[in-house]
Amino acid sequence: MALPSRKAQIDAIANLLDDPQHEELDLGDFAKMIVDGYHDLLQKDIKTGTPPLHEGAMFKSPFTTKVHQIAWVGGERAWIVTADSRFGWFGPTDSPFWQYTEETRSKPFAANVDWAVGEDVSRQQRMYRGTIIATGPKCVLMENSYTGNISVDSNDNMAKHYLREG
Repeated sequence: MALPSRKAQIDAIANLLDDPQHEELDLGDFAKMIVDGYHDLLQKDIKTGTPPLHEGAMFKSPFTTKVHQIAWVGGERAWIVTADSRFGWFGPTDSPFWQYTEETRSKPFAANVDWAVGEDVSRQQRMYRGTIIATGPKCVLMENSYTGNISVDSNDNMAKHYLREG
């Protein structure tokens, strides 16, 4: 699955605009038709639909050529990583984005060889203390031991600025 080519997008919109049955539409209905047509174009190659949101689910989207993995789900947000991401990204679990994704049977990403879930870490002479709650191949997700806040850092930054506790 990939985003349709620029030419395919232009052709699809041109076909909508050129259709004589749409000549009598008011501006609002005409705009709705264009947006709905574009969304249909984005979704046409999606075969299996949105994956159930759970840790370890692998998916792809027409917006990027990369395979993504849901590395952590907590409350109303998910932490998503790619094989080469140094920080990953957060997305809401109830976002319309998920209707543009398709589950893939790609192999799970390689494990993070530098850090593991459950490790306690600190920085700044223990002004920050946290526990790693999820990992991507090149990044970690930590929960602050004092505040419960969630943060992300790359393996590179972890090696430079954090100490393993215990």
